[in-house]
Amino acid sequence: MDEQEKLMRAMLDEEFQQILKDDPVLDELEKAKYDAQSSFFELMMILSKTFTVSGVVVSCITPAIWAYLYAIGSPYATGEECHEIDTDIMLYLLHNGIHSIDNDIIDKAHGFCASHGLDYRTAEADLKTLIYLSFRPLEMVPVSSSNQNGEKARYDADWLTHLASMVCPLTGKTSDEVIYDMSLTECYYYCIHKARETDVAGNIRRRNSDEVNELIYKRTMELGEEYAKSVDGGAK
Repeated sequence: MDEQEKLMRAMLDEEFQQILKDDPVLDELEKAKYDAQSSFFELMMILSKTFTVSGVVVSCITPAIWAYLYAIGSPYATGEECHEIDTDIMLYLLHNGIHSIDNDIIDKAHGFCASHGLDYRTAEADLKTLIYLSFRPLEMVPVSSSNQNGEKARYDADWLTHLASMVCPLTGKTSDEVIYDMSLTECYYYCIHKARETDVAGNIRRRNSDEVNELIYKRTMELGEEYAKSVDGGAK
């Protein structure tokens, strides 16, 4: 059996298929594919300040709301498993605004979904889609140059004020307008356009489908070769 045949057989294993599903590089590449529907909703996050999530009118995710969710340890901001109260709190904030927060936020938000007749799983899925769209502009940053040290982002006061300091000069808006009124989507698009000024290689852009598919193929073959070697080595 030649090396190519060994590789192809190894890549059919269920274990290898799971490796593909769990690979963060492939995950980012899949997200980088052009999605007309997502692009439309991104545009609406800039043109319109409100959306309907599971039948409830909510605002876009602003830098202030996202920083607050991170500060209280919301799983929506930390990437951990969400519970019903987490969904209640996020929807309550998006529906009533950041200025509605106080020490009784948990009591006030508790049962928000139930009181509006919302299914928690559906609401959670809708909120995660909203989060994905909010950060989607960052997908234009090449995978190889994004977060090279592997550290999780911190959406704290430093992040919030740094974002405002970048967006304010580009828009002529005050820091309060950027932090409290602009969507994260809009803020990040301005940051992307600013970064392009020094991107002489033209790497910061949307990849076309052919480019993304080629990168996916190369990454899949790379993982396949590594897996085939491990299988072959274990069999000796």
